[in-house]
Amino acid sequence: MPMQLQAKLLRAIETKEITRLGSNKTITIDVRIIAATNRDLEKMVEKKQFREDLYYRLKILYLKLPPLRERREDLFELCQHFIEQINPEMEVPVTGISDEALDLIRSYDWPGNIRQLENMLSIAMFMSGGGILEIGHLIQAGLECPGDSSCRQKNLEDSSMDILLDALEVNNYNIKQTSEALGISRNTIYRKMKKYGIERK
Repeated sequence: MPMQLQAKLLRAIETKEITRLGSNKTITIDVRIIAATNRDLEKMVEKKQFREDLYYRLKILYLKLPPLRERREDLFELCQHFIEQINPEMEVPVTGISDEALDLIRSYDWPGNIRQLENMLSIAMFMSGGGILEIGHLIQAGLECPGDSSCRQKNLEDSSMDILLDALEVNNYNIKQTSEALGISRNTIYRKMKKYGIERK
């Protein structure tokens, strides 16, 4: 917020009066202000980027909500909440989340906090088609695996198997149609089916 606008807000709070844009008539207001920020206002005050008098005017009842990276113990309950919230939009409901998938969620720092978690889960749930959320669904939804290469390789394999299974089911296990849908050869389809232990129906 520009310093000039901060001064106007402070004046409105102190006088309980505002003047509408384009008018010279003063209006009395009776409001309560609820303000939220993801900035460190104390540091901004020190750097003269935020008015100290406005800071203390706003800081009457102060609540600090730590970012998700500092509340990893809350992630299971938050995931359950969002799954329940999103499930009514699903054709087949998601019934839970695997321990491995939850471990991956807990290992991530969530720079976008709660909204990023909600959006990622929403995408992963629609990718899953219902049932248990697995790591592969999270990877497909854009969640990155930690630097452990074995973890990354495992989850790429999980994701690849899920995609193949989905394509086979959509095409009623017709290998020719599945290969055309995925843009890979029939020999590759057969090889992957053997690798993942998928039997033709």
